[in-house]
Amino acid sequence: MTARRPGGRLLAALLLTAFTVPALAWTHTFQDPGITGTLSGGDDDVLATECRLTLDRPPEAVVAVLTDYDRIGEWMPDTVEYKVLKREGLNGRFYRHSKTPFFMKKLWAIVDATVTTGEDKKTHVTWHRTEGTITLFDATFDVEPAPQGATVTYKVRTAVPLSMPGFLLKRVGSEAILDTLRGLRAAVYARK
Repeated sequence: MTARRPGGRLLAALLLTAFTVPALAWTHTFQDPGITGTLSGGDDDVLATECRLTLDRPPEAVVAVLTDYDRIGEWMPDTVEYKVLKREGLNGRFYRHSKTPFFMKKLWAIVDATVTTGEDKKTHVTWHRTEGTITLFDATFDVEPAPQGATVTYKVRTAVPLSMPGFLLKRVGSEAILDTLRGLRAAVYARK
C-alpha cells in the first residue's frame, strides 16, 4: 500500500478549479514613474486597461512616434516580426508578430491605425485588429497637451490567448502594458 500525502487531493482540486472555473470580475491598479493605470478582467477572457502616461515633450512628438510606422516594431515589447503594409498620410496598416511561449500558437495581427483630432483638441491614435490569431485588439492613444508637455491616455481591450487564473493575468497583463508605455516613452525621448 502506498502512502498518500495529506492535501494531495485538495491541491489537485484547487489547481483544476483555478484553470477551469470562470474567473470572477477583477480590477488591478498599477503604477510606474510617470505611469498610472488599471487593468480589469473577468470570465470573458478579455482584458481592458486604461493608463495615463505623462511626458515632458510636446504632443506632436508623441504623435510623431505613434505614426512612425517604420519604427513601431522597435519600441513595442516582444516584437518578433514587424512589417508596414500601407501608409496614407498619418494613417497606416501594419503586421506584428508577438513573442510567445513555445507551447502557444504564433500570435500575430494586422492592425489598422487611424489618426483623428477631436473637438476636445486631443489627437486620437487608434489601432484596430483586422485579422490574425489575436482575436481582439482595440487600442487608443489619446494625446493631449499638459502643463509641462503631453499626457497620453492609453485604452486597450484585448483577448487573452490562453486561459489563466486572474492572479496571473494581473501580473502578466500589467507588465505588458507597462512595457508598451515604457517603450513609447523611451522612443519619444530618443527622438530628436
